Amino acid sequence: MTTRAIKTNTTPTVPVRQRGLSLVELMIALAIGAALIGGMIQIFSSNNAAFRTQQTVSRMQENARFAFHFISSELRQVGYRGCAGEAPQNQLALPAGSDDAFLFNFGRSVQGWAGDNAPPELNFGGRAPRATSDIILIRRAGIEQVETQDGSPASDVSDIELTTPHELEGGDILTISDCQEATTFQVSDASSGTASLGTSGSMDPGNTGTGLGHTFGDGSHISRTSVTRFWIADNPDGEPALYRRVNNDGAEELVPGIERMVLEYGLDDDKQFDIPSPAPAEPDCELTDEGDGEVDTYEKVADMERDNCDWQRAVGARVSLLVRSPSDRAMVEGGGGAAQQTFRFDGATETRSDGYLRHVVNTTIAFRNRLP
Repeated sequence: MTTRAIKTNTTPTVPVRQRGLSLVELMIALAIGAALIGGMIQIFSSNNAAFRTQQTVSRMQENARFAFHFISSELRQVGYRGCAGEAPQNQLALPAGSDDAFLFNFGRSVQGWAGDNAPPELNFGGRAPRATSDIILIRRAGIEQVETQDGSPASDVSDIELTTPHELEGGDILTISDCQEATTFQVSDASSGTASLGTSGSMDPGNTGTGLGHTFGDGSHISRTSVTRFWIADNPDGEPALYRRVNNDGAEELVPGIERMVLEYGLDDDKQFDIPSPAPAEPDCELTDEGDGEVDTYEKVADMERDNCDWQRAVGARVSLLVRSPSDRAMVEGGGGAAQQTFRFDGATETRSDGYLRHVVNTTIAFRNRLP
């Protein structure tokens, strides 16, 4: 048998060597890389803009909450005079026509004006109100009270003895009440280390005398009396802000970014008063029917003088605030394009293109001391 040898090719195979990329391949790779990088940049920019917008909106919401906190805490206490429901006897020395006579007129516990119609007696401490915004003033006794000592009836300022050390200071305007009567006066000498009030020293405005007009016995309370006004004005940086002034203290900026404030007062039209005819400029508004405490109509400040006693009929208020962003780039950075915004405020539709974000917030506040 013949055997044949099978020949095999033992010549080694030479591998194909990489000779580089073609121009087309390079351009495709660069295009894909640029698209990926551009997409990453776009995602980062969008996320950054969304974060900035959310931060701006959160700041606006926070400003609105703070503004409502300050305003609502005062409005809820409209008409509070301790446990005595009627206006307190006023022992303050208030010359007719003076700013103090206007401020400490406790016959009206709430009063409002339009910014372009503010009386000079309000004295805004150098921060003039914006003409398009409302002003509100609240007169009330403080809720932090100090009791008088039992068995020590007081009919004179110098007779008042308190049960504990207190934080009252000389010059404070105070209200004393025993649930039957209340009297407002100014104390010139007070010390936290003792439990008594004195009358030595000079005061502004001072008192007509030392008498309280009533003998206040056991269970009487003393608290600070405040006359607080809120308004919108431009702060030193030119930004609109909510301002407050208490009594004759300096004006203080409370919340920046509050551009406008408008109030509507809820009136109980069933509440009736004995009004002489013709009605004087400042009637006594003697109550003849206390009403049911429910709001029948809402009136703006311009319509609140129908018969000179509307302020006594107010049992609540609707407060509307126009809050503005702190940055005029907020809409552009947030993807707002042309930086134009349309919103509805105070019954009118407005369109702004100044780049600021704006937010309208509303709340309704009851005057608790005027409800049944």
